[in-house]
Amino acid sequence: MKRIMVLLTALFIVMSPVISFGDTFKVESISPKDKEKGIVPSNLLMKITFSEDVSIEGNEDYFKLIDEEGNSVPISVIQGTSPNRIDIQPKDALEHDKKYSLEIDSLLKASSGNVLTEKYISGFSTEKAKTNWDVKSIALMFGILTASGFILQITKKKTDKMKEAKREARERERKKQERKEKKEKQRQRFEEQQNQEIKKKK
Repeated sequence: MKRIMVLLTALFIVMSPVISFGDTFKVESISPKDKEKGIVPSNLLMKITFSEDVSIEGNEDYFKLIDEEGNSVPISVIQGTSPNRIDIQPKDALEHDKKYSLEIDSLLKASSGNVLTEKYISGFSTEKAKTNWDVKSIALMFGILTASGFILQITKKKTDKMKEAKREARERERKKQERKEKKEKQRQRFEEQQNQEIKKKK
């Protein structure tokens, strides 16, 4: 019995370097991270790092990108910059303010022959659409409005000055006319007095 145990132990030690357990092949990291928000929808490149080397050959169909309505999004499966990385890139820009899920089938096979123990799902959501009113546009508009207000103030001041000048001119003309009329009345009274004195002498 002891001999059998020793032989089994020795056999296990000899064979252990080549024994591969399925649970050793897994996703170690992913970008964007699971449940990450505010992802820029254009030119998105998803990077998946595995615990073992993996090739895209024969594995392309095991990657799917699904939107929140359950529709499949066309993607390109790209071999990453390291042998244990695969990149996923949507063929078209994603939509703003929408949830997406990247699904990796459990049949995905590593270069060693190991497969994932279970289906892998990671979700993220894209950022909301930005308006055209960025900081520079707002600053420019504020500057224009400020300048417009300053110009309006200057224009109003000039208009008020012109109105005041016209009013003063009318006032001067009125006083001039009053003086003229007063002189005319004085002349008429003087002539009347002269005529009355002439009549008395006669």
